[in-house]
Amino acid sequence: MFLGGNQKERDSATAYRMAVEMFGTLAGCVIQGQIVGVYHAKTAQKCSEQNFTVFNSSSTLAESVIAMRKAYIVAAVLLGGFYFICAIILLVGVKEQAGVLTPLGQSKLHFFSGLRCVITHKAYLRLICGFLFSSLAFQMAQGNFALFSTHAAGLGHSFQHLVVIMLVAATLSVPIWQLLLGRFGKKTILFVGLSCYIPVLAIIAASKSSFILFAILGSLAGASLASLYLIPWSMLPDVIDDFKVKNPNCMDLEPIFYSCYVFFNKFGGGIAQGSSNLILHFAGYKPGACVQEARVVTSLKILFAPIPIGLLLLGLLMFYFYPINEERRKELKAQLEQIRKEKETHEDKDTVI
Repeated sequence: MFLGGNQKERDSATAYRMAVEMFGTLAGCVIQGQIVGVYHAKTAQKCSEQNFTVFNSSSTLAESVIAMRKAYIVAAVLLGGFYFICAIILLVGVKEQAGVLTPLGQSKLHFFSGLRCVITHKAYLRLICGFLFSSLAFQMAQGNFALFSTHAAGLGHSFQHLVVIMLVAATLSVPIWQLLLGRFGKKTILFVGLSCYIPVLAIIAASKSSFILFAILGSLAGASLASLYLIPWSMLPDVIDDFKVKNPNCMDLEPIFYSCYVFFNKFGGGIAQGSSNLILHFAGYKPGACVQEARVVTSLKILFAPIPIGLLLLGLLMFYFYPINEERRKELKAQLEQIRKEKETHEDKDTVI
């Protein structure tokens, strides 16, 4: 949050960070896909060799669920090991330094006072609401993509390949979005990037099983996903600048801005997973079954397209009222530079005295 001395450097640092994050997600998906893919292959083989009625028996379903659980446990342990190694590298290799305006660990406001100032800032409130609804839309669609591909689209055997294609497209799209937002502005490019996701979801939900079509649309979805990862995070430092200009006496609140941002992102993921599981449970979803009931397939289609599209439209509406455009960014840059000069002049006078 303190990297970079100006807006261009911060946006560049954010782009590098998100590119690495997308690459890490891609690597994790490939690793898990190789492990869990064995289970999916066995399940597909059983479905093709045995009668659906026989396979849907309680004993066979139990065996399928146990095999699935073992596969995901192995993948979780392996990825958890990589996570631990990365945490150790971060702990040992990065030294915490003092903030820009105040000494390390010191703040002029108590936590709850600072939190109240942060969440009542209009620009931040609109940005975080837009990010919440948009993130919820993406996570709702992604969380149900595996089941949708298997039971609604008939492409369960190709699911891992589709995910890899989507993540590769997302990783490669990060530098493109970074170039475009510097030329056309963050708010404009954010609308373009997120809006691309709406027709992709609608076409996938309405089309028949076609791996080539799904791969092309998955690439577009990955590019849109990259815009969600990159642009709202690059807009957050601008909100902090706006807050500093309007509240010059409230310092060292950057950690609250970022932690609330992360919280609402994870909160959206929890809502997406919980509500999806609840809807599928009442629809009669049976884990491991070759064929699901018609109402389960209908529920998957609704969870994959109409609900995420509605949430995304709400997110775009929130971003529409986001007040910081490129002109406002230039004003903030000039005002912060003036504040910095006045602060240096005041410190020089105190030193002379």
